Amino acid sequence: MVFWHVISVALYFFASLFFFSHGMLSNQVFQPGADPIASIWFLNWWPYAISRGLNPLVTHYLWSPIGFSLLWATSIPTLAFLVWPGTVFWDAETTYNILCLLAPALNAYAAFLLVKYLTRNARAAFFCGYLFGFSPYVASHMLGHLNLAFVPLVPLMLLVCIRRARNQIGRFSFIATLTVLVLLQFGISTEVLATSALLGAVTYFTFFFTHRRSIDMVGLAVDTGIGAIACSVLLSPAFYFLWLGAEQVPDGINSPVIFSNDLLGFIVPMQTTWIGGEAL
Repeated sequence: MVFWHVISVALYFFASLFFFSHGMLSNQVFQPGADPIASIWFLNWWPYAISRGLNPLVTHYLWSPIGFSLLWATSIPTLAFLVWPGTVFWDAETTYNILCLLAPALNAYAAFLLVKYLTRNARAAFFCGYLFGFSPYVASHMLGHLNLAFVPLVPLMLLVCIRRARNQIGRFSFIATLTVLVLLQFGISTEVLATSALLGAVTYFTFFFTHRRSIDMVGLAVDTGIGAIACSVLLSPAFYFLWLGAEQVPDGINSPVIFSNDLLGFIVPMQTTWIGGEAL
């Protein structure tokens, strides 16, 4: 069984290198543009602010002298802490490229863990992990939306919830694990976290009446609620600065047409993968 874990990680990472490493070996930023530069700035900001005793949730280096609440931006503090040593010893451009290469592979491996747990079929789990980690959604956001492309915590949250419903994990362990996963996801993308919570609730109520006698659906709801309260308490400083910066949020949002998904992306390479160059 260890073999499938090792081979899956290796093949997922090789696929990520094959699809997304173009330009990186020549010290280029992957998919250069405005969005990657913003992420690189944020990767620099968190170590800079904390090491100098500054409030990392608000910066006056943007929109000076008013400043800006960074929690209203894609400031990715979780990822910034993850690659802090690399940012200090190398540079944020390098750690940004590393995160871009890690994202699809980690996404795929997390989905592999979930599907393998559910099916006990390593081959099927490997295939499903690839579909999740290298999906058109992920490939499109590799254009520069690292906060949206990095989603390995989503299947892990689902995995821990299913294990709690089956009473294969203790209440304290479940609450602690779910709380940590939610906090980490909050520091990557509040959009993904909110979407996960919404679809999780829909899924829960869809299966409640058919599975409440066979698995502990009530206990799952209670412990998830406790975890939500714990997260709210721990995130209360962040919520305060979100409230302070709410007036800075623009009324308009991006059109979904610009970054819509394409089912053919599973088969036909898109611009972000570059298989065949411009021929495709």
